[in-house]
Amino acid sequence: MATSCKSTSIRKAQVPVSCYFCKVQDIKWKCEDCNIRMCNSCKITVHQGLQCSQDHEVVSIQDISGSRPGSQEVTSVVISLVVNSFTTTLPVVHSLLCSDDDLLYFTYNGQTSDNRQLVKGKLLKSSIKILQTLKRSIFENAINKDGEILFIEHHDHKIQVLSYTGEVKTVLDSSPITLLGIHVNKDNEVIVGLREPGPPFPVHDFSV
Repeated sequence: MATSCKSTSIRKAQVPVSCYFCKVQDIKWKCEDCNIRMCNSCKITVHQGLQCSQDHEVVSIQDISGSRPGSQEVTSVVISLVVNSFTTTLPVVHSLLCSDDDLLYFTYNGQTSDNRQLVKGKLLKSSIKILQTLKRSIFENAINKDGEILFIEHHDHKIQVLSYTGEVKTVLDSSPITLLGIHVNKDNEVIVGLREPGPPFPVHDFSV
């Protein structure tokens, strides 16, 4: 069970549009493919350096149809405060993932193995309905399009997957390479961070 508290304040304002990369406000360019605005420096040093952006269409802010010369502001709704809190029986929530279907995935790593767990829940109006739990010490997890939970345990070299039925199986063993993180993109591709065994610094050739 969980109690919910909401407070929302919404106002309309002229919002300065800042550079997507460095967060400064002197934007000069917009990438039509990425749909991001950037300053002149980040266009050259960051965006042009990305291999995936070599064929992207980048246009001047001044050339965008309907924009006013020199304007760096847009009218939008500013949400100045949103609070919706839920109290669980876990002492601490160490990580939290949300999906579009109001599903939550959160972990708690206590000092004893009995308290370490991954929890899958359904977000309701005033509570969280627990759908699935797994007693593991997890430091990284991701969700694929099938709703399966991919996770990495602390001090482990395996990526494992938890199915709807509660079955856990290994999908990748990276030994002796150390796992740094895991991510599932919009195309359901799994992206994994890896590095050679040993101390993290200095950086070796194989650290991606």
